[in-house]
Amino acid sequence: MKNDKLREFLENRTVDLFDGDLSTIEALAQYAPSKMSLFTRQSIELFDRKEFSVKRLTMASSAAMSNADVCMLDGAAIKTLAVRYPSDAQYVMARLNLRSTWLLGFPGLLRRLALGRIKLGGLFILSETKRKRSFWLIIKRTKKTTPANRLLLPNSIGVEAFISWLKEEQINYVVPRFFEQLPKLHREGGDLDLLVADEHADKVIDKIKSFADALTDSMSDCVPIGMHSISLAAGIPYFPPQLAINVLERSIEGPAGSRVPTPIDELHMLIYHALYHSKSYSTGIPSAYNGKLENPPENDYFGIIQEKAKKLCLNVGSTMEELNQYMAQVGWQPKRDTLQKISERNAWVRDHFFGDQPPKFTGLTVFILKEEAVANGLTDKVVETMSRSGVKIVDVFQLTAVQKERATREIRGGNWTGPGRKTDGLFPAVFIVGVDPNCVGLKSKHAYEYERSWSKRHKNKVRAKFDVQGAASIVHAADNTFEATEYLDACLERSEKERIFDKIDKTILSVRFAPVKRIFSYNYMSHLLKFSLRDFAMKVLS
Repeated sequence: MKNDKLREFLENRTVDLFDGDLSTIEALAQYAPSKMSLFTRQSIELFDRKEFSVKRLTMASSAAMSNADVCMLDGAAIKTLAVRYPSDAQYVMARLNLRSTWLLGFPGLLRRLALGRIKLGGLFILSETKRKRSFWLIIKRTKKTTPANRLLLPNSIGVEAFISWLKEEQINYVVPRFFEQLPKLHREGGDLDLLVADEHADKVIDKIKSFADALTDSMSDCVPIGMHSISLAAGIPYFPPQLAINVLERSIEGPAGSRVPTPIDELHMLIYHALYHSKSYSTGIPSAYNGKLENPPENDYFGIIQEKAKKLCLNVGSTMEELNQYMAQVGWQPKRDTLQKISERNAWVRDHFFGDQPPKFTGLTVFILKEEAVANGLTDKVVETMSRSGVKIVDVFQLTAVQKERATREIRGGNWTGPGRKTDGLFPAVFIVGVDPNCVGLKSKHAYEYERSWSKRHKNKVRAKFDVQGAASIVHAADNTFEATEYLDACLERSEKERIFDKIDKTILSVRFAPVKRIFSYNYMSHLLKFSLRDFAMKVLS
C-alpha cells in the first residue's frame, strides 16, 4: 500500500498497537490518526495524552478487547489471530517477521480466511527510522460492525440528546454505573450502559437503530450502547430479574436528567459487574487465585467499590472472594446454574466455584417441560422421543405448587420469558430425569462440555418434533450433570431427592462399557482434541 493510500486509510482513525515498539507508533504519526495507543511490555515511561498514550501490556490476548478502528499486532500479540481475534476493530495490521508467534498466528489466519470472516487488504512497508523498516499485513473484517449487530449512538446525535429522549418518552431505565459525569462519558473510549424495563426495551433499540444513517466508518465517531433488558428471550439476564426490577422501582434522577440507581443499588450492581460479568481478573481486584490480568484495568474497580462502600459505612471486603461473600449475604449472588453458564467466559467464577477438576459422576440429565406443553398432553410423547434418542428415563414427575415456585425462582436465573417477552404457559411444570449412556463415567476435566454437546442433541430432537416456529420452546434442559443436580436440589425435599438419586445410581450402574465405547467414538476423541488445543492456545496466550 502506497503512502498516500495509507494516509487515506489511517487518517482520523484510532489505532492500537500491541506488543510493539515506540518507534513504530511514532512513525505512524505522519499519517494523522486521531488517537494512537501503544500497549507494551518494554520498560519505558507510561503516559496518556490526547493524541498518543503508552500503556502497560500484561497479556497478549488483551488485543481482543481493543475498540480502536485499527488494531496492530506485533510480537506475542500475533497469536490473537488464532484465538480471541480483536472483536471490534474493522482492520487488523499484523507485522510480518520470522518470529515463532506466527506458528500459531498463521494457521488461525488461514482458518478465518477459509471461513470468510476476513479478507486480505494488502501489504504496507513502514519506515520507522533510516535503517529500520517493518512489513505489515492488512486484514479487513468481511462483516462490518453496524447497528444490526451492535448498538452505536453517533456523536452527531450525542448522549445529552439521547438522554433527553429517554426522559421525554418516560422510558423506565437506569444507567447502572459510571454516570457521574453525564452527559460526558466516564472515560475516553467508554460506552453507555443501560438497564431497561422489558416493556420499553424494543422501543429504545429501535430508536438507536434509527440513527444508522448518521454513523461513519470510525468507532471514534460514536458511543457504543450497552443495552440490557430485565429479562432476555435467550441467554443469561444481565442482573437477576427480580433484583433488577427492584432497582428500577427505586431509581432516582441523576446527572443530565438521567435515571440512576440508589447508592446501595449502584454499589451492588458495580460489584456484580466486576465479579460475575466477563471482567474476571481484569478488574484488578485482589484474589486468592492469582489470576492474570488481561490488561491494566480499564476502570479502577477496586478503588471505586471501596470508596462507595465507605460512603455507605459498609465493609464489603477487599478481595474478589470477600466481595462474593458479601454479595451472597445481601442476596445478590447469582444462582448456581447461572454461575455455571457465567464460568464459561469468566475465569475467576470458574476457579472459585467450579475449580479445574473432573466431576464426581456424569451422565445425569433433567429435561423441564413447560406448562403449555403439559397442558397440550405432550409429556408422554417427549419421554418417548428422549428414549428413542438414547436417554434412559429414571423418573417423570409433575411439580407441586411449591416446587414450581422454587424452580421458577432458582433455575435459569429466574428468566422464563419467550418471544415478545411473554411468560404465559412458559413456567416449569414437569421434570423428566434421565441418564445418558454416552456420558456415564467421564473423567476428563472437560466432561461438562461433552455432556452439553449430547444434551443439545437430545434437546434439538425434542424441539424439532414439538416446537412451533416463532414460539418459545416447550422444553428447557440441563446442560450437564452439575446443572441437573442443581435443578433437583432446588426443587426437591431431602427424602424425595434421596429416592430419586437412588434410582439414578442404579441406572448409572446398569450402563456397561461406556468408557470403552468412547475410545472408538469420533465425537469423543474430537472433543478431547478440541478442548486440549483450546487449553494449549489459552496457555500460550497467557
